[in-house]
Amino acid sequence: HADEAVFTRRMISRGQKAYVLAESEKFGKESFYECCSLTEVDGIITDNHNPIPSELMNDIQRTGVTLFVAEEKNISEE
Repeated sequence: HADEAVFTRRMISRGQKAYVLAESEKFGKESFYECCSLTEVDGIITDNHNPIPSELMNDIQRTGVTLFVAEEKNISEE
């Protein structure tokens, strides 16, 4: 996992924009490695299965990171 974090840091530093794609269940949990800080990303893409912890939500709003919440849709109903 340390190698993945290093690789991700390099990609973020070289890109024009950076987005985090994370399942909502990941928020509020600690990890062994941090690949970037919230101030280094332009947006977060997640699902609506679990609420985002209020402290993280405050940080997202404070830093101006765009939050995209995908809603689950059953395509067989269309």
